[in-house]
Amino acid sequence: MGSSQKLAKTHDLEVSMDGLFLKETLNEAEPLLGVQLQSNLKWTKQVECLSLRLKKRLAGLERLKFVMSYSVKNTVVQGIFNSVLCYCLPLFGGCSKQELDLLQSQQNISARIVLSLPPRSNRDSTFNAVKWLSVRQLVAYHTLLAIYRVRHTNEPEYLYQVLSRENHNGHIIMKNVQLSLYRNSFVFRGALLLNKLPKKLRMISQKGVFKTSLRTWVEENVHRFDD
Repeated sequence: MGSSQKLAKTHDLEVSMDGLFLKETLNEAEPLLGVQLQSNLKWTKQVECLSLRLKKRLAGLERLKFVMSYSVKNTVVQGIFNSVLCYCLPLFGGCSKQELDLLQSQQNISARIVLSLPPRSNRDSTFNAVKWLSVRQLVAYHTLLAIYRVRHTNEPEYLYQVLSRENHNGHIIMKNVQLSLYRNSFVFRGALLLNKLPKKLRMISQKGVFKTSLRTWVEENVHRFDD
């Protein structure tokens, strides 16, 4: 696995483990714990598979939207759509703008289903009504929450060692690397986001209080839609 430049220079790589030679996969991506991993460290296949799963759920919700009340629809959509959307979102949240837009368009549909609205309804008013975070806001929220857990539990150790290095302002110190793969990674994105939080918010030790305050900060400081 590596960047496109490194992979292009790799020929006939042989890796052995306990005397057995490991063969390179011929598939475009390999699943690991429900996430599609590509050798070039991109998330195209992951978003494609996720989008297909969400599309099937939207088709089922579309058939039920006129036989359920608003509260029931909101609960059902949160359970079978938003929960799937958020699975490992901090990991692949650094995917391309086009891929995030695809997921956002599907979340827009799910919100309109909850409110029984026509296709061209205003997005901002729709999300105000359902009180949801958009895809980009969810990426920021869950990424920051994951960083918070790492820093307060010291686990996993290899992530804690990177995310616990601070300067005198309490900001995480990160390497100034221009490689886009690195800058889109969970660690780099999470560190940048955490450094933007007010010090008072970063210092909250109670998880429940932090989650509530964090959601408010995300709503006020992360744009819903990138257009």
